[in-house]
Amino acid sequence: MNWIYLAFLVSLVFAILSENRVRFVLSTSPSSPFHAKHRNYSRPFVFLFFAVLLFVVACREGFIDTPDYIYMYKQIGPRIENVFNETVPRVEKGYLLITALLNMISTDPQILLITFGTITIFFFSLVIVRYSEKMSFSLILFVCNLWISCMNGLRQIFVASIISFLGALLISAKTTKRKIILFVALALLLSTIHTSILLVIPFYFMAKGKFLNKWVVAGYLFGLLLLMFPPLYEFAFKTFTSGTSYANMIDSESTMGALRLLISAAPVVLCLIYRFSQKNAEIADTDAWMMNLMLFGFLFSLLSLKMVYFARMRMYFNIFSTITLPYVVNRLFSKKYRNVMIWIINFLYIAVFIYQLGAYGDEVTNFRLFFEV
Repeated sequence: MNWIYLAFLVSLVFAILSENRVRFVLSTSPSSPFHAKHRNYSRPFVFLFFAVLLFVVACREGFIDTPDYIYMYKQIGPRIENVFNETVPRVEKGYLLITALLNMISTDPQILLITFGTITIFFFSLVIVRYSEKMSFSLILFVCNLWISCMNGLRQIFVASIISFLGALLISAKTTKRKIILFVALALLLSTIHTSILLVIPFYFMAKGKFLNKWVVAGYLFGLLLLMFPPLYEFAFKTFTSGTSYANMIDSESTMGALRLLISAAPVVLCLIYRFSQKNAEIADTDAWMMNLMLFGFLFSLLSLKMVYFARMRMYFNIFSTITLPYVVNRLFSKKYRNVMIWIINFLYIAVFIYQLGAYGDEVTNFRLFFEV
């Protein structure tokens, strides 16, 4: 059975059904963290949506980087000393410590996939459920944009899911010194699982303020300089990745494809149209923060045109497209055309997702769950 395609189709059904009961009403308060006066989703169908995706993520036997993580899990075993004696080199000690502790519960590496998959899906679901204005739209964007990532780069996507929720909760709107200290402390703790999170902490703070603020503009100007001057680009790459496993991975021959760039550009274009067509529109602090982070995510997409490793940094920003796209579409289009535009965007994302699955070849067609004979 081809579990990926089946789970994808079933999740689309649940995503559509998730919005079958409650009428959507925009909030009149721009400062409200919730944009709907009434919950615009059916909780059982939202739960089933994420349960289907989690089933495949947690029960997979091997997909993309999964065999490497299974191998590391077996290498560490239930021995704490293996965390610190270079049994598995160049991997953060915090992650290895977690694997050793999980080994004490069970030496079956499936517990690793179940634990990390559950936590990852859970925190992403919290972001969507808490902040989305159009649940079915956000769920379809999630399965097309982030689901496969939940089965690749196990450590990085795990960290990205947690920090995205913590950032939205602690620093997106009104902040205090206590919230900032707590956020930074948690980010530093998560860096023991994947150090790349240290690179995104500044972006989470730079995103605060108005949409398209001076830090976002400066970031894009700096990005253009990097693209125009390759030596500066390589210097920046080595500096940004210092201390991570990516530091020695400069490879200008491996770049991101144009199709993925176009897809990541879609929410950027709509947000810019909204910003300049409705200059007097009030944007709540949390919404502006997420829109700015979405712009930073696209900046990394541009940088990945020269080096594909920058594309992996988009894991920390992709979730915010699932929130900002519904937000902008709801305000750019009248009720008469809104649903038409949503379905056009959904169709394009679904088509690209299926196309990209085909690019994986045998890894998709031979996809197996651990309990299959």
